[in-house]
Amino acid sequence: MHDGWTATAIGEWLGLRTEQVTVALDYIAAHRVEVEVEHQRMLAATAANREYWEARNRERLAMIAATPPSPARTALYAKLAEQRARRLREEAGTCREAQTRLTDS
Repeated sequence: MHDGWTATAIGEWLGLRTEQVTVALDYIAAHRVEVEVEHQRMLAATAANREYWEARNRERLAMIAATPPSPARTALYAKLAEQRARRLREEAGTCREAQTRLTDS
C-alpha cells in the first residue's frame, strides 16, 4: 500500500469497494514495470503542460500589468475608495459614541 494506506482506506477515499482496490493493486503488482513506465510518461506530460501554462500565464500577466487602467476602472476605484473611507469614518464615529456612553455610565 502507498504510504501505509489500506485497501479499505483507498477505497473510501476514491469511492470504490475494497475488492475493486485490491484488484487494481494486484494488477499494479503484476505489471509493475509497465505501470511505472506509464506513470513516468504521465509525470513528464504533466510537467510539460504545467511549464507551458506557467510561461503563457507569465506573458499574459506581464501584458496586463503593462496596460494602464481604463478611465472607467480608475473612476470605479476612486468611488470604491471614497465609499471605504466614508464607511471607516462612520465606524470610527460609532466607536467613539460607544466609548462615550461607557465612560458616561
